[in-house]
Amino acid sequence: ELVVLPYSMLVSKATRDSLQLSLKNNVVIIDEAHNLSEVMTSMFGATLSPAIVKAANEQLQAYVQKYLQRLGSRNLHYLRQLATICQTIVKYMRQTSKKEKKKKKTSGSSSRSGRNDTKQQQAVLGSANPSKLQSSTEWLPGVEVG
Repeated sequence: ELVVLPYSMLVSKATRDSLQLSLKNNVVIIDEAHNLSEVMTSMFGATLSPAIVKAANEQLQAYVQKYLQRLGSRNLHYLRQLATICQTIVKYMRQTSKKEKKKKKTSGSSSRSGRNDTKQQQAVLGSANPSKLQSSTEWLPGVEVG
């Protein structure tokens, strides 16, 4: 049996299940596989803006204020860590945005951008007290706090 379908249907388990299509013991041939990473990113990725992260932080603050009397110390601690992470992300995004605008104005100094990005990430995360962030990011594989 030969089945032809778009990437989005192939990578979506729910879609495969609804079509009663199993990959087990079958050969999958992917045409133009160089496009697969883009499809995966668009399907399973997310885009954050400073406004979204700032709104999440504001909602955390409102939640804490509303339920302060009901929250245990451990829960309060975790909520403060989440707020610190949100603030750090917003700060990093703003600094990156400023850097991109500056880079566009000067356009020509791209040779050191990789090293500067790493230094900038370390500086932003460093200002957020890494010891507090470390315990809250342990569950994120591949995330390192400077």
